[in-house]
Amino acid sequence: MILIKRISFVSLLINGPTLYESMQVALFLKTWQYYYFNPTHHLSMYRLFYQSFLLSIRVFIIVFLAVLDDLFRQLTPSAAVFIYWG
Repeated sequence: MILIKRISFVSLLINGPTLYESMQVALFLKTWQYYYFNPTHHLSMYRLFYQSFLLSIRVFIIVFLAVLDDLFRQLTPSAAVFIYWG
């Protein structure tokens, strides 16, 4: 059961961007072009929101690496991989 969940998750990761791109081009081409080429919709208007989003990604990566480091220091590598991957 876990293997089926992992395979479906991997297929979602692989096929998701292709599906998203085909939806953009086939269904919402004019909307996508309007927001892409309109200079009024720029991230500089949302500078605080954008910076907080980037900060949250950086914090997530730092915490993730700290958890992995702590996990591998306390356990043997095989046990740490088993706990991490379920």
